[in-house]
Amino acid sequence: MLHSRGLLGYWPLENSALDASGNGNNLSLNGCSYSAGRFGRGLSMNGSGDFATVSPDGFGTFNCQAFTISLWIKTPTNWGAVGDYRILWSYDQTSHSPPYYAQHLRLTSGDPGGQGILVLGWNDGSFQVLTSPSPLSTDTWHHILAIYESGRQEIWDNGTLIASSTLTGHISYFHKEVCIGKANFAVTKDIPGIDEVSFFNHTLTHSDIHRVMMSMSPIN
Repeated sequence: MLHSRGLLGYWPLENSALDASGNGNNLSLNGCSYSAGRFGRGLSMNGSGDFATVSPDGFGTFNCQAFTISLWIKTPTNWGAVGDYRILWSYDQTSHSPPYYAQHLRLTSGDPGGQGILVLGWNDGSFQVLTSPSPLSTDTWHHILAIYESGRQEIWDNGTLIASSTLTGHISYFHKEVCIGKANFAVTKDIPGIDEVSFFNHTLTHSDIHRVMMSMSPIN
């Protein structure tokens, strides 16, 4: 059961792009395919222009000074070339120039870090990043959870905290789109599976994180 306080969007992706949070933030799919998910069905993106638009204009809904992004992903069998990005969530900031993104979560192949590294990005006047210390395992389902607020940034993998920082600042937001699988400079490379995506307008507690990881439907 999914902890629902502050839940702005919840996409189970059971052969449907509807937002199950009740907030009406339904996805608009571009080339994505429904496939086997972590629980039931999910989405796959083949790296040839597939993405899902969460909102054509995130301002007024997703412009939060504290947020949590939660999703299940199945990693590819290989990471590909250096610079290949697998974009899990992006609220764009500007064109592709600093500070790039207001909210950004991706898997990267060598920029920064190494292959299969998670990157949580945000801006506080300049683009800041938190990166995981080691690659995710390939061809495997992972529950990824990213947290941001001033003074607390965290990345979790399968219920384990793998990276954290305590930077302070204030995110500036503009009228830009919010997407899964796409950012303002690139469409994602292949993502074999995405499932159970949710977005909260606050940071989850450690006990909530484990509840969300095992959740499949929202409750109060």
